[in-house]
Amino acid sequence: MSALALARRLPWLLCLLLAGIGCCCRAGPILELAALENPPMTALASAVLQPAYARLGMAFHVQPLPMRRGLQQADAGEVDGDLSRTEVSLADTHHLIRLKVPVAQVRFMAYRLGRDCPARVSLQELQSGRVAYQRGIRPIEGLLPPAALLASSNQWDALRALRRGLTAYAVLGQLEADTLLAQHGIVDVCKVPEPVLVQPLFHSLHERHAELAARLEAVLQEMQRKGEIARLWAEHQARAAGSAQRMR
Repeated sequence: MSALALARRLPWLLCLLLAGIGCCCRAGPILELAALENPPMTALASAVLQPAYARLGMAFHVQPLPMRRGLQQADAGEVDGDLSRTEVSLADTHHLIRLKVPVAQVRFMAYRLGRDCPARVSLQELQSGRVAYQRGIRPIEGLLPPAALLASSNQWDALRALRRGLTAYAVLGQLEADTLLAQHGIVDVCKVPEPVLVQPLFHSLHERHAELAARLEAVLQEMQRKGEIARLWAEHQARAAGSAQRMR
């Protein structure tokens, strides 16, 4: 039996064991979800999805994977789905069902060397010089021309390129970039307050889970209607900002 198959059966094996000693329980399968190697964004999406899955008596395990590999494995059915992606990224898949309610949002911010940044930076200004970014982030690749972009393997490498003077700006996801700056004690990089781009992120499940996808979407719609998702986002982002401030 594969490790993944064993993990899916563990809740039921536990129930059988408890039944043998006179106990009863109710457990559902644990889904395996691909996720970007981006702990802050994974935590934000998980803050919404964990209570949503729990209301269906289910849970999930996150498997951090490189950006393209994770989506390919989810689309091929090697895992049960993908935690959170932009709509444009999911448009290229063939076997994933995108749930229509955003479970997270990413704010792409412009960073530059110096302690004082302008209140905003225009696309024209970004296009006039080179911009470091993480390779494979489709919204940025669609926003700026290839000649203006310097691709990096991850956000930390993009920040390093900026600090080495290879680009005028870096356009990065705010949660991860702010965490990296705080963790490494970097004080010579400032952040433009106005986002360059704000993108919603969507959860997706492999088509073999079509029935579950419909039920989960209904739960998320109710959470959205009641303002619960917006509240969870605000609480998580406030904690992340406080944590980053304490690390400085």
